[in-house]
Amino acid sequence: AVVSTQSTGEEQGVLKGGSVAIHMNRRAHKRSRSRSPIKLSGSYEYVPSNISKLSDPATTLLVTDLSETTSKSRIRELFSSAGHVREVLTYPKERRAVVTFESAKDAVTCRRKFHMSDVDGSCVRVNFAI
Repeated sequence: AVVSTQSTGEEQGVLKGGSVAIHMNRRAHKRSRSRSPIKLSGSYEYVPSNISKLSDPATTLLVTDLSETTSKSRIRELFSSAGHVREVLTYPKERRAVVTFESAKDAVTCRRKFHMSDVDGSCVRVNFAI
């Protein structure tokens, strides 16, 4: 005998000896193929898949909504005014960048200075990479 539970998408079947087998309904078991978007402040933000290998999250910032014309050297030049930049990784197709600072203090200063500011005609968002 098979009993269907619609709320969880599971089906239970009674096997010989009285044990119960649980099978997931294929429709309920499907998961999204993309694993990289995470929810930040009401919207989904793209986080590069190698973000955990980059650096300490307290020193790493994710910069989104960049202008298509903003270059890696321009980002380094601007963000250096907030502290010592260790590394800049750009993702031009997604209009995003990851900026790593030498210290968490520099990263905090940069976020306060550049979050929701105009960079090359685009209002950028600067958040800590989690």
